[in-house]
Amino acid sequence: MNLKTAIFEQLTNDPAITAIVGERVYRTFAPEATLPFISFQRITAVNQNDIDCMTERYQFDLVGSVESDDTLEG
Repeated sequence: MNLKTAIFEQLTNDPAITAIVGERVYRTFAPEATLPFISFQRITAVNQNDIDCMTERYQFDLVGSVESDDTLEG
């Protein structure tokens, strides 16, 4: 399993997240979707040759309106 798949599985199997966005979790770009939804994408990947590993940074976006900030904070 690669990292993108693992992130997707974690987001779609977390009850707190699915309570907010349902099944609307998208890799990279979201189609025209019902709000709210989450999209995520890798924004950088740097090979760290001196320690033989890859450093990756991901961006997560929660798009849509919620009734209060308390819904997003926990």
